[in-house]
Amino acid sequence: NLRQGQGIAPVPALLDAGVVVAIGTDGADGGSAQDVLRELRLALLLASGTTGRPGVLSPAHGLRMATLAGAQALGLDTVTGSLAPGKWADFACFDLGRTPALPVIDPLDALAYAAGRDFVSDVRVAGRPLVTAGVPARPLTADLATRIAEWRVRMLAADAPAARESRP
Repeated sequence: NLRQGQGIAPVPALLDAGVVVAIGTDGADGGSAQDVLRELRLALLLASGTTGRPGVLSPAHGLRMATLAGAQALGLDTVTGSLAPGKWADFACFDLGRTPALPVIDPLDALAYAAGRDFVSDVRVAGRPLVTAGVPARPLTADLATRIAEWRVRMLAADAPAARESRP
């Protein structure tokens, strides 16, 4: 919304009204770095800046919006979004021992305000390792890179009329 000049969501007011607010990323085509921690940090800062109330949303609020609230928004909260018996074992581990996060006084604060996708050390989805010690389980292969490039061309071709119409 910010990039497209569409304003800032009144997140604290929405939460006070009982609205499920989730944080996520869209595709690279939408201008996203696909870094949910960057989006979490921006949401927390914008909430403080627009309300004039520092910390109106805590890092714990932000983490909830990036996990369980995201699952709720997708109707998946009974199977994911939190670590609980019977739910999928989806989780990410972050290395907060890196210089930008040091010294770590509050791990959630460091995660929300200093970390980013490059701090990911391990990721498990349904208990299966996707990233271990910072190394993807499935590296980008030449075949996958080719398929991604083909989809990029298709997406650009499909979006071309809309892109022309939206330009001044």
